[in-house]
Amino acid sequence: LETMLREQGWAPSTVVANDTYAVLRAGLDDVPAAGASKHWGIGVTCGTGINCIGKTPDGRTAGFLALGMISGDWGGGGGLGLEAQWHAVRAADGRGPETALRQAVPAYFGLREPLELAEAIHLGQIPLDRLAGLVPVIFEVADSGDEVAHDLILRLAREIFLLVKSAITRLSLESAPVPVVLGGGVVAAGNPMLLGAVTGLITAEFPAADLRVLLQAPVAGASLLGLDLAASDVA
Repeated sequence: LETMLREQGWAPSTVVANDTYAVLRAGLDDVPAAGASKHWGIGVTCGTGINCIGKTPDGRTAGFLALGMISGDWGGGGGLGLEAQWHAVRAADGRGPETALRQAVPAYFGLREPLELAEAIHLGQIPLDRLAGLVPVIFEVADSGDEVAHDLILRLAREIFLLVKSAITRLSLESAPVPVVLGGGVVAAGNPMLLGAVTGLITAEFPAADLRVLLQAPVAGASLLGLDLAASDVA
């Protein structure tokens, strides 16, 4: 990407970075440009996928490969959607507990049964990545008291917490007032169950942490990073 962008000649300099940096920076937009060097903390993006970056005031970083299950990752809309379909099928054939996801998951795609959805995905009629769109459905089912969906939300909350904990510990920031910015579409949806669980886990382990939930699009952070590099201010 950096090579391609440089070849366009749009700007005298080009910097390509993971979107977790944009999430972190967007959550620190109350820091003036003069304090750009102070832009540090933990940034978690939880949208279609999930990832995290940690950065200290002196520039040290701790991150994750974030290639999915093969690199130890679970979560985001993709992970939640796939898990919801897994539970829906197992509820339908008796291998798993009953859950309202059995009806709600295929209904989102205009189908009646989870196996219909499985077959449609297998045959390429419905792209696998569309499962990420199930997040609002899962939230709704969980909020209605469904135990299976509820456990999925709590599992995601714990995954977010473990990313934060790992980054903070690896950077020795346990007792620091470290900003922790949570962003991405799944977080920005503002589900009280998810945010309550994540907040409880992080503040219990790291009471000095400055927890922030980013409701704006993370791409705003890319603009702020560009202004930082240009030594300009937001105005």
